[in-house]
Amino acid sequence: SAFATTSRARALLRSLEGKVAMQQRQRDRAFSCFDEAYALDPSERHLLAKEEVRFLAAVDADDVNAIREVAQSLVIAASDDGLSLLVRVHSSIRQFKEAEACIQRISTEKQVVPRLVLLPSLGKWEEVHAIASAKRKDPALSPQDLVAVTLIAARACWQRALASALVDPDAKELPVNGAPGLDRNAAAAACDLSISCLADLKRLGWPPNVELIAPIAVACACSVGRQSEISGLMREAASARPAYLELQEAIELLGVAADDQALALEANARLVPGHETLARRACLLFQARKYDECLTAALEARRLEGSPCRQTPMAYATGAAAAARLARLDDQASLLSILTSRSDWGPFVYFARFAEASTAGRKADALTPLRQGLHEFPDSWMLAANLFS
Repeated sequence: SAFATTSRARALLRSLEGKVAMQQRQRDRAFSCFDEAYALDPSERHLLAKEEVRFLAAVDADDVNAIREVAQSLVIAASDDGLSLLVRVHSSIRQFKEAEACIQRISTEKQVVPRLVLLPSLGKWEEVHAIASAKRKDPALSPQDLVAVTLIAARACWQRALASALVDPDAKELPVNGAPGLDRNAAAAACDLSISCLADLKRLGWPPNVELIAPIAVACACSVGRQSEISGLMREAASARPAYLELQEAIELLGVAADDQALALEANARLVPGHETLARRACLLFQARKYDECLTAALEARRLEGSPCRQTPMAYATGAAAAARLARLDDQASLLSILTSRSDWGPFVYFARFAEASTAGRKADALTPLRQGLHEFPDSWMLAANLFS
């Protein structure tokens, strides 16, 4: 009927708007578009788009119940694309038998990517690498599947590298140059695959998958000292996709690891100015001897609502040191007063004095505040690290 034709056309339009929103990292808007498209035309193609957004949000929130709800919504999936999404959903909550059953229903020529999704969850990293190496040479593999295969293999190699590393399982951060016990050969393989994946993504115009490979590329490259090999591609990606915030965070870390303050500041400037972003910005600007901008960042952090982050006192300390260099004594006193108002931030008062003396060329005086601070705060690793470095 004409009404049905019109509804399908409107659904396609809303779906297209949703895809644009996903490119722009506007996930809530994308879900609204896909949800409306499915209401207008309850076909599997629109269901998959809607449920994939729900799945991504549930994974980010570590919400197992929400992931199970997505799996339930996808039980009607019958297409290769639908079953492939269901493999990802089942694998994420360790429903391996269900994932394998879905793979068996997928067309043979389309099974490689979902198979590679499942294998790392089973700890079969070397099998992933072997399959990916063979498939990357297959001329019949589509550019999109080539990216997926390489990305999954890079992630698997990096997981293999970390498996032997001496790190806390709940650690949020890892040493930039690699954790003790890291499998360097696996990390090097992950770096090779990451570089290939970035090159493939560039040919596709930097689609959203670049945010998935960026943290892996930076981590493995830094761990094996190959930052320079990825910096060019990463800089291009960051410039092409300024709204991809996880990409910018990864590139900021790359800049820090490569001692490229300009690259780190470029990426940081594209991020939402929250507590963590401004804290890192103030520190980077102080290291770059951009004291006026450093102080601006520290004062902006002071005005923010919400709870400060772990790096906030360092931002106030560097801001206070920058204010001293600029002879803005009121601002210096204001930032120091915040540091003295909390007992756990006391060591940063001494760090601020150390930073001011160091940048003013008073090398002989610079270590005195660190010694004084350690006398008052003997457990401060931050003061000790600066004193004995």
